[in-house]
Amino acid sequence: MKISYVIGPLLLVFGLVSCEKKYYSTAKVCNGSLYVEVFRINPAGEYADYLTDSTNFRIYIGIFDPEEDLYSYTCKGDSILVEKFNRGRESDYRTHETLSRKVYSLRELRKKHDLN
Repeated sequence: MKISYVIGPLLLVFGLVSCEKKYYSTAKVCNGSLYVEVFRINPAGEYADYLTDSTNFRIYIGIFDPEEDLYSYTCKGDSILVEKFNRGRESDYRTHETLSRKVYSLRELRKKHDLN
């Protein structure tokens, strides 16, 4: 009985520590003018993307599981289109479905100067 009083809190602490956001990688997008910072957010393999220009803004894009879905970044003029796709069947990645789509104005992002 007393063992459960010790093990329960230890498991809770371990679970909270293991869900800490950890830097994973940075990818250049839009011909290197913008960056996507990727953080691993839990041991189950979920990651979070942040879009930044490293000077004027940094915005949270969302969470993804690389085995199931991914984000795509397409720049055109002052805008960047961010799309989230599911990966489709493993044998044919062309069969993906768009899960979400959002367009950001780079001018507006820079004007807000939010580096959260």
